[in-house]
Amino acid sequence: MEKFDVSINDSNYTIRYTRLRKSRGSCDHPGKKNPEILIDKRLKGVEELEVSIHEMLHALAFKMFDEEWVYDSAVDLANALYKLGWRKDGR
Repeated sequence: MEKFDVSINDSNYTIRYTRLRKSRGSCDHPGKKNPEILIDKRLKGVEELEVSIHEMLHALAFKMFDEEWVYDSAVDLANALYKLGWRKDGR
């Protein structure tokens, strides 16, 4: 299982790639002890990028934006970055 420690909006998160059953990703409230962002490890390409952005947007402004705004913004950003050549580890 891949995991990375990152700082998002002055909160320390662990991003973990794991198999998820009910969603493609999730983000803990930054006030939780040891908050995590979980991303389904089966995702690839632009879908992985979109879900990563989606969950990090939650971490940035946890209760500031509603789910529809986060979803639409993550899709738009992922598609734009993918068209610009973003690929994980050169894939």
